Amino acid sequence: MKKPLKITLWTVGALIGLILIAAIILVASFDPNKYKGEIMYAVKTATGRDLKIDGKISLSLFPWLGVKMEGLTLGNATGFGPEPFVKIGSAGASVSLLPLLAGNVRVDTVHVDDLTLNLATDAHGRNNWSDLGGAQK
Repeated sequence: MKKPLKITLWTVGALIGLILIAAIILVASFDPNKYKGEIMYAVKTATGRDLKIDGKISLSLFPWLGVKMEGLTLGNATGFGPEPFVKIGSAGASVSLLPLLAGNVRVDTVHVDDLTLNLATDAHGRNNWSDLGGAQK
């Protein structure tokens, strides 16, 4: 092989190796469970409902960038009782990594296990899910 081609291949290989090492260090040292409070606060701010995360949050990096959460409970709308609107045993989503590097988000997998959903309508025809689509006027 010619010397410039060898140098190029070694450089590309070293860069890929550094990226893999950085990704492994990130996954090993980053704890998404530290952010449970911020996630719950963001949901409360956006929806006015309480979110509880009783389980753990885990990340995956390869071959898909993903997140998995366990033990989720979202509170019900005001006036619909104390039972939660939704309980989820575990939920997660992953996006394909290579299209993400090019600026495209391609959802690969979404899963929800052990879903309990309490849909209700009151005597005035108001339901407990209509306020989740955004701010009402």
